[in-house]
Amino acid sequence: MPSDNRADFHKRLASLDKKETTGGRAKRTDRVGIYDQDEEKRRKARRFPWKRFVITILIGIVGLIGIKAYTVNKMGEEAYQTRLTELREGDGMQPYVAIIIGRDPLMMVFERLLFSKDPKTKDAPEVTPEAS
Repeated sequence: MPSDNRADFHKRLASLDKKETTGGRAKRTDRVGIYDQDEEKRRKARRFPWKRFVITILIGIVGLIGIKAYTVNKMGEEAYQTRLTELREGDGMQPYVAIIIGRDPLMMVFERLLFSKDPKTKDAPEVTPEAS
């Protein structure tokens, strides 16, 4: 019997020497050395997916800016400015909506890149004092 324990010990020791170190985090095991998949799933499920959350927010912001640029292009500059002025003079949430849909520098870059007639144009679209 003692020889069985010794052989088992040396077998485990040899297997540890064979394992390559990946430099990553070792998987969790219990005291006997058995890997617990359920515990690993619970541990991974507890983490908040920050990377996915930030990427989703950034895609949403870029999408909204693209929609604003497309709207200005289709409505025309004068109609857009008229509607923006009406919203600024409105009541309730309308002034806040006017701030959100107002022109910003990033929106002007989108307009220039997507809808400019001369793609080599370096200047941003002209902005009237009412737009800012």
